Amino acid sequence: MKKHDKSINLQAPGYRTSEQFREKLAARFDAAGKPKKSKKRKIGFFVIMADVLIISVIFVFYSQRGANELYKTITFRSEQCDFRFSIATEKDSENYVLTLTAEPVFENETTLLFNENVANIDFIYNEKNVFSVPIGNNITELKLAGSDIKTFAVPVSMKKLNNYILEKGDYKPKKRKHLFNFEGTSVMLQAKLTLDTKDALDKISETIEFRTGNLK
Repeated sequence: MKKHDKSINLQAPGYRTSEQFREKLAARFDAAGKPKKSKKRKIGFFVIMADVLIISVIFVFYSQRGANELYKTITFRSEQCDFRFSIATEKDSENYVLTLTAEPVFENETTLLFNENVANIDFIYNEKNVFSVPIGNNITELKLAGSDIKTFAVPVSMKKLNNYILEKGDYKPKKRKHLFNFEGTSVMLQAKLTLDTKDALDKISETIEFRTGNLK
């Protein structure tokens, strides 16, 4: 009967793998058998500041782009008509576009009488009227029936409006409290629309608040 050879083959793949595992495991513990503290990679101060700067620039870019992309609207009702007042930025232009839409409440013909215009819009900053513009200019009578819808629009130059804010609104730049000024020099402005109706019951005022583009 042949005797089995019990000698260990040091070149066997399984044995080499076991030895490598034991070496890696031993490297994680000190002489007392306690786990060694791993060395954490330190991030340089300038790398952190560079990341903060990049994020800030991206944020400012999108926040300022958002300030120039505007659409706000409000609806209200008089005794005879439903109205929608809207303000938006005009694509590829430096204008705000203000619109007023009128739709009759009843199927029968409705006639609205105005003094000089369908409505007047006042732009208010710091509780001061810095600029006014009529909408539906020189219209003193408006007849609507059934599904009739009338829309009036007026453009307002952003640059012109900004100049009025600077000249008449007692604009005072805010002191910078942080390293980056995310809001730029934009301000909150009110566009107050008042129907110029002869009937006092229909003389309604509604206001839209919006943020302007950069003043300077």
